[in-house]
Amino acid sequence: MDDDDDDIAVSDESMANSICRNIFSSRKKQYSKIDYIYALIQDILLISSFIHFLKSFSKLTVQN
Repeated sequence: MDDDDDDIAVSDESMANSICRNIFSSRKKQYSKIDYIYALIQDILLISSFIHFLKSFSKLTVQN
């Protein structure tokens, strides 16, 4: 009985892995280079705004 449970768990895990692989491969096909560039620009803006926040936060802590 325990062997059957192990087989079921392994098959569920492999099925979940294949589903994830299918999702990611279909997502890769949908995006074009423009989408990647747009996402890269968004990441750069997010990082720069975070750095700006850290600088202003450090100024506040130095004053107090």
